[in-house]
Amino acid sequence: KAENGTKVKVIPTYHPAFVLRAGDHYDVWRGDLERILGDQHFPDLRHDPKPTHLIDPTQKDAHAFRMLVHQAYQADPKHAVLAIDIETLAHGKVVDCIGFSVWEDLSLTVSMRAPWAWQFVTAMLQHPIAKGWHFGLYDRYVLGWTKGKVIVNSRWDSHQMHHLLDPRDDHDLGYCASRDLRTRYWKDESKEAGTGAVIRDSTKRLRYNGKDVAFTRGLIERYRTKLREAELLAVYREHYRELTDECLTLTMNGFNVDDRVRRDIETREQGILVATRDQMAAMAGTDLVAKKGLSGPKVCGYFYDHLKCKPYYRRGSGGPTADELAVRRLMRRYKKARPMGQLILDYRSHAKLLQEVRPGLVSQDGPIRSRYSPTAKTGRLRSTAVVKGQEGVNGQNRDRKSDLRRMFVADPKQILVEWDQSQGESRIVDGMSGDRELLRMARMLPTEIDQHV
Repeated sequence: KAENGTKVKVIPTYHPAFVLRAGDHYDVWRGDLERILGDQHFPDLRHDPKPTHLIDPTQKDAHAFRMLVHQAYQADPKHAVLAIDIETLAHGKVVDCIGFSVWEDLSLTVSMRAPWAWQFVTAMLQHPIAKGWHFGLYDRYVLGWTKGKVIVNSRWDSHQMHHLLDPRDDHDLGYCASRDLRTRYWKDESKEAGTGAVIRDSTKRLRYNGKDVAFTRGLIERYRTKLREAELLAVYREHYRELTDECLTLTMNGFNVDDRVRRDIETREQGILVATRDQMAAMAGTDLVAKKGLSGPKVCGYFYDHLKCKPYYRRGSGGPTADELAVRRLMRRYKKARPMGQLILDYRSHAKLLQEVRPGLVSQDGPIRSRYSPTAKTGRLRSTAVVKGQEGVNGQNRDRKSDLRRMFVADPKQILVEWDQSQGESRIVDGMSGDRELLRMARMLPTEIDQHV
């Protein structure tokens, strides 16, 4: 509100100076300006019509919704889409409810406590209508792997569609809806106020899921139009859609582990950590390790109080730091800091290796799994633990200098092959340039040239 009590519509955006420094945010800034220009003649807030959310329906209601889905598919089988979203509890171990939306103004959310719920969900998943998600790799993994459900015709993912439109932007559902739909923010409705815990009111959870799936359906429609206008639909089909299926297969299968080798590496790393810890304690006169790892205050105290080195400070908070970058700088600057600095770097390195061979990463059926997705900013794959707080690990962030890879084994009658492109990105750029000299360099053998040097 203004000082005189009148309401003024405000659309926040970045300062132009920030946009000039951080070019990644230009498209977002431009989109904000376009909305400002479009809204300047409308003093009131403009929101899309509120969708209707059917929560905790009866079996008869669910059957009627299924008939609506079938009618939508029969009317336009090429363009009809059924958006789906799941809500899980206990770190993905329990499916609480599943929402469906065939039009963005209507959603239906089924509580999985209903005795007929899984039968209805199975029928919806196997219907030939195209399925849509927002970051559906998680939903599809939970439904396909942990629940054994067959999902027919998964075609659209608003998370990946937005990534194709702007790889550098945020792709969170709440963010995408706030930018590309005229809807009120709702994502904080899933948490208890002040605690961050999952909301206990089941009715509110069902309504929250209904909003998620309805807005997902709206985003799919808008992003499909934008991709068509940008002539990127073929790229989405041939790159994202096909890669997603392969990523899901890789996530489900994982990599088999030779547990004897894993235990050997675990025992070795534990021994190295104990020895390194003792060396640091002897040098510092006190134990520098706390419950969860090196104690930042104690390490800072050793370098900045005991050795009298000039402190390095964290950006933002302003407090002294002894992170890896600070330790390496201290080692370059002060000869007296090198012995302890090397021990600290070694300790952190081996502590990280130990985390990558801990038993909890291995699934009960043997493999280590990661959740892969083709949505890194560069267009490469990215990976995380399959389910946060549960099994799995970032499968791409392995220390090449370690011997961790020897614990992975191929399936029976299969072999593992390591394949890497030599200076692949540089050769692609050379080829696209059309420059005669760069084309000559692109055709040279790796032993003849290293363009990274």
